[in-house]
Amino acid sequence: MRTSRWFAASLVALASLLVPPGCKGGDDTKSSSGAASAATPESPLEFKPGQGRKTTLESLDPSRIVSIGGALTETVFALGHGGRVVAVDRTSIYPAEVSKLPNVGLYRAVNPEGVAAQKPTLVIATEATGPPGIFDQLKEAGLDVLVVDETATAQAAASRIKALGKALGKAAEGDTLASAVTTRIDAVKGRIKGVKAIPKVLFIYARGHKTLLVAGEDTPAASVIALAGGKSAVAGVKGFKPLTAESVVSAAPEVILVPARSIASLKGVEGVLALPGVDKTPAGKNKKVVGIDDLALLGFGPRLGEAVDTLAKALHPEAAAK
Repeated sequence: MRTSRWFAASLVALASLLVPPGCKGGDDTKSSSGAASAATPESPLEFKPGQGRKTTLESLDPSRIVSIGGALTETVFALGHGGRVVAVDRTSIYPAEVSKLPNVGLYRAVNPEGVAAQKPTLVIATEATGPPGIFDQLKEAGLDVLVVDETATAQAAASRIKALGKALGKAAEGDTLASAVTTRIDAVKGRIKGVKAIPKVLFIYARGHKTLLVAGEDTPAASVIALAGGKSAVAGVKGFKPLTAESVVSAAPEVILVPARSIASLKGVEGVLALPGVDKTPAGKNKKVVGIDDLALLGFGPRLGEAVDTLAKALHPEAAAK
């Protein structure tokens, strides 16, 4: 089952709390922005030429790029086009140099005038970009827009990287980058093949103690957990739900997975262990908390293999040396 529906929902939930978009959930019809899904059987990209322009997907001009979506921005930089990015959205937090670029706001509330003011030759955006009608507004402003599907699977991540590389004139780089992701994940699969114990993992998102959520099925976090040889501790729960002491205790996780920024907002691992109910779980008693960079963990971009590898080593230390 594709996780695109929950991707858009999870991004909205998380981005509204000022965290980088993770990967998505969604169906094949409409995205949260009201635009048609970018995904097709042939490509994860949908090209929308600006009004009055004759640009095609094969003749894009990537000399001035506005990138909307943290994982997309990371991918553009990894492909070697970072120097052509003239503006980003608030969820674009990696690599570090993006902090010096003009910001067009939170991806789900983009101001088309603000984007146009950057005089881009190309806008690259996740299909979850909003508000509704934003893509039509950008087209009417004469801007070429490349809408990107962000399905949260390893196969989709590799396909997305390759397609972006080809569209941006970096086909060889895209193929190499995608291959690195799949090769690392395949290595993890080979390493943990045959392991007997499948640890229960609870993903917790936090922004201090006032915002606490757990991730269930059909979320980017659940996809990474499965790739790393774990299983969700909250079986039957879909999407993001409020964390309660009762839910944590009943979940009885053996490992707690937390984005790095969430750990920082809680003042470290000890803050995670002090969350309601955590001390009564196997993970809490054994202080088994794993922190991974937010965008690497949830973005399903170039560092997906790294995130899966890191988590797999924590879940299956007995297989780490294989």
